[in-house]
Amino acid sequence: MGTAVKIGVLCVACLLGSAAFAQWGWMDGKGNRQYSDQPPPPEVPDKAIFKRPHGTTIGQPNYSSTTVVDEKIKQAVAAAHGASAPAPAPAPAASKPKDPAEEFAKRQEEQAKAEAEAQKKAAETARLAQECNRARGYVKTLQEGIRVVQTDPQGNRSVLSDAERAREMQRVQSDIAANCK
Repeated sequence: MGTAVKIGVLCVACLLGSAAFAQWGWMDGKGNRQYSDQPPPPEVPDKAIFKRPHGTTIGQPNYSSTTVVDEKIKQAVAAAHGASAPAPAPAPAASKPKDPAEEFAKRQEEQAKAEAEAQKKAAETARLAQECNRARGYVKTLQEGIRVVQTDPQGNRSVLSDAERAREMQRVQSDIAANCK
């Protein structure tokens, strides 16, 4: 068999297979779930239908262009009579995407955002924990009386006096109390 024939057979098989996915699902009067490739009987209320094939609009309001034209005519008549035009009616709310691929992509995007946010939060928590440990170590160094040398803006080194050590210890301990849990 030629390659073109194989591709043609594959395309026809895919097109015929897509009709098998046109499924309806609804709750009957007894509360049982019913599935069919045919729409439910007319006595089934619209709210009981929980699954429709893609592209069906049964039970959804029909927003035709005449409603938009009617609103524009009403506004024009009101303006001609000197009355203030009423606020235009809000556009019909966009419904959720009915395509499973779109819904899947949306869920994937939301999950990726949530994971990125969680990673960012975890990195920030780890950074704060590291800074807190560093500050606690510095307080321990100050408490043990180990000589601490600081460098001034000109690059000169100086040893902390007892008063400077006490102020530095108080500053670091207040930072720890404010930022570390």
